Amino acid sequence: GIMEELLKLQNLSVGIASPTGKVQAVRDVSLDLYPGEVLAIVGESGCGKSMLCKTIMKLLPKSAKIEGGKIIAGGVDITEFSDRDMRKLRGKLFSMIFQDPMTALNPTIPIGNQIAEAILVHEPKLPKEEVYNRVIELMELVGIRQPHERYKLDYKLNLSTFLTDYYGMGYALNNEDYNKASFRRNRVEAIARFLFRLAPKTYLGPTFSYRFIQAAEVKQRDLPLFENQRKNLHATSPGVTFLYDSRDFIQNASKGVYFQVDQSFTPRFLGNDYCFSSTEVTLSGYKKVWRGGVLAAEYHSLFNYGHTPWGFMAEVGNNNRMRGYYEGRYRDQNLIEAQVELRQNIHKRHGMVVWVGAAQIFEQLKDMRFRYTLPNGGIGYRWEFKKGINVRLDYGLSKNGGGFIFSLNEAF
Repeated sequence: GIMEELLKLQNLSVGIASPTGKVQAVRDVSLDLYPGEVLAIVGESGCGKSMLCKTIMKLLPKSAKIEGGKIIAGGVDITEFSDRDMRKLRGKLFSMIFQDPMTALNPTIPIGNQIAEAILVHEPKLPKEEVYNRVIELMELVGIRQPHERYKLDYKLNLSTFLTDYYGMGYALNNEDYNKASFRRNRVEAIARFLFRLAPKTYLGPTFSYRFIQAAEVKQRDLPLFENQRKNLHATSPGVTFLYDSRDFIQNASKGVYFQVDQSFTPRFLGNDYCFSSTEVTLSGYKKVWRGGVLAAEYHSLFNYGHTPWGFMAEVGNNNRMRGYYEGRYRDQNLIEAQVELRQNIHKRHGMVVWVGAAQIFEQLKDMRFRYTLPNGGIGYRWEFKKGINVRLDYGLSKNGGGFIFSLNEAF
């Protein structure tokens, strides 16, 4: 029998509006493509090759318009198909590899999640296990060896020096303004985690960190606030991390759960001046509540055991938690804090957030009192300068006033 064309273009023309007038990007193009054939479109730069392919995929910019002709794919006229109709065809009937394929994958989202998303667009009811097997098969087809037995390597290096205020150790001292001492804090922090995959989105592995903190230019009258502890501190700490992460997008999650437990040990036999251990727990969840709205919540705690020096105690306040509190004003052996944030897209790239939170620092659990709770809340503006990536400007309220935070990505 007669074979039917996979793709047929009939007198296709596309125009693009510009400040100087209309540009004819594609003019009266016709072609037939049959099963088993390879068609090469050759031409000089700017002649309309990419625009022709984008027209077939219906991925034209807003300023472009099909002015005439027909696009017939698989025997169906798709010239007037809506974007919703086209989504059912893209990646199934036809696909497009753009000129810079290295940018097709987002480095902040696991590759498996991105491949699975394309599969679920066309087969949303496919069982999770079958989707997972399909993703593994596709990875193996492109030469990724044993993709189901992968690992994560996380690392961070921080070098800083700045003037800071210090109010001593414990809520009683921290809450009094007259205890303020100023000095220069020099800090080096390096941490690495090598995590092995236990199950989908679940990892476990060893960690290693090195921290150095120096209190320089301390005035003689402020020395009692350090309680005879060293001004130069270093901690070499091995440990173990458990991680479960089902977030859809690390920098700006709209669904999923993040759960991480870090257990570290700082023993004397590694040359440490102070012997202590730490348990840190972070749990956060994200859920779409209505169009453009995401509700996010986070719990965080840090418990130290042993002789923890001033520089490695649990501290309240930073760019991501208890925003508006002066970093390190409130510090003690242990910390529990939580926050809930509503994120709302307002219009196009613009959005806003509001949040409330609270924290407590304490030496032992029995020392916790409701009157020692540190309240927090605030409001923020978001501008999406790249898909999923926000510039944020927050104003956080604290027990002692408030402050602005300017940063990239969401707080948690």
